[in-house]
Amino acid sequence: MPTIKDVAGLSGFSVSAVSKYLKAPDSVREETGRRISEAIALLGYSPNPTARSLRTGKTGIVAVLIPEITNPVFAELFSNVYEGCLHVGMTPVLHAVTDAAQLKRILPAVSPYHADGLILCFLNGQDICEPIIRYAAGAPLIQIGFEIDTRISGSIMVDVAHGMKLLARHLLEGGCQDIAYLGEPGADIASGKKISGFLEGLSGKHNVRVMQGYRGLEGGFEGAGCLLEKGMPDAIVCETDILAIGCMKRLAQKRIAIPDRISVTGYDDIQIAGMYEPSLTTVRLPSRQISELAVGMLEGALRGRKQGSVPVTPELVVRGSTK
Repeated sequence: MPTIKDVAGLSGFSVSAVSKYLKAPDSVREETGRRISEAIALLGYSPNPTARSLRTGKTGIVAVLIPEITNPVFAELFSNVYEGCLHVGMTPVLHAVTDAAQLKRILPAVSPYHADGLILCFLNGQDICEPIIRYAAGAPLIQIGFEIDTRISGSIMVDVAHGMKLLARHLLEGGCQDIAYLGEPGADIASGKKISGFLEGLSGKHNVRVMQGYRGLEGGFEGAGCLLEKGMPDAIVCETDILAIGCMKRLAQKRIAIPDRISVTGYDDIQIAGMYEPSLTTVRLPSRQISELAVGMLEGALRGRKQGSVPVTPELVVRGSTK
């Protein structure tokens, strides 16, 4: 089986240069990278992660924890984190943590013996975060979320409330007077911040109906029906794009024109939001910026550099579902 020394000998470069290339191909000159790459291909060389771990005391693994796999927001975020980790020579491993019971099963995989560092993506609640912080003691943790935890190595704080303020003001500028809010079950931190931002954006000057407890496409479809039974508002603000698309399906079934008779907004700017008809006015989470920050902060923490908290602000995307 060929070794890294064989690659170094064939390419004409040192073992350290080959090692540097393997960790981050863009960190070496183009000609150097080309010759090392050719040597690897000719020899059929494949790095041995076990040998590297024994030699360096590092696994090269980053544990990435998200609340659920099927949510398009988290899927896109992990895809970007995955790409960023590979670019700097780290191997990301995905773990979905839907509840405390599931967390208990995956805790051994996030210990410093199995992962050099962790990226926590929008994990909320003490029953989830506390065990991770305790179990992974000694390993750098980077948090993507809505509140700062000073025990964590670095944080990326997404101002979800600001996005809802932008939506509320956009609807007011479009002449909406009677606005309804369709939300998910209200125990989530993000849900609370979103509705607070929405109400703040309205400044208490207009009628508003708040309905929570709905989730997914079916929830949006059902919630829209419940709202219509109580009289049609000028606009429906949905907590997520998925809720909004379910809502729009119900309105289309009732032959209620969007946005002529009613405006609809979402939140997240998932891919289908711009492809639906009419295309959905929403708030975009800068997923690539967030993932680049997270990987950069983790890499810095692994090198012993102190990390802080970086704010990220979502942006309003106006499309055809509002006036």
